[in-house]
Amino acid sequence: VELDTSAAKIQELVRALDGRKDEAIERTFKGAAKHFREVFQELVPGGRGELVMQKRHPGAAAAAADAGDDDGEDDARPVRDAHTGVLDKYSGVKVKVTFAAGGETMTLRQLSGGQKTLVALALIFAIQVG
Repeated sequence: VELDTSAAKIQELVRALDGRKDEAIERTFKGAAKHFREVFQELVPGGRGELVMQKRHPGAAAAAADAGDDDGEDDARPVRDAHTGVLDKYSGVKVKVTFAAGGETMTLRQLSGGQKTLVALALIFAIQVG
């Protein structure tokens, strides 16, 4: 009986710590995404940059999940259940940018080397601000 009670308390503690960890990850990502938007707009007047968490697609290959525009974006608002955390819900971060007002939104794969460098610098600056 005492072992069962101890085990239940330990499981409760682990769930609480996992919840706090997940909240910290979400808060950190939201801050980095906000700073990235601000830094990118400063570096590229009229441009727009966005970081988006990508949902994990159960049973789908990573290449299939990345293909196309339907990438399972969720803007860092995961749906939780009792058995999985935020890290289990997401597979990565997608970068979307436009370099001119009303311009085409592009992902990293579509950018030239110079554009990728600019995005990388914006991300580094955004992380340093936070």
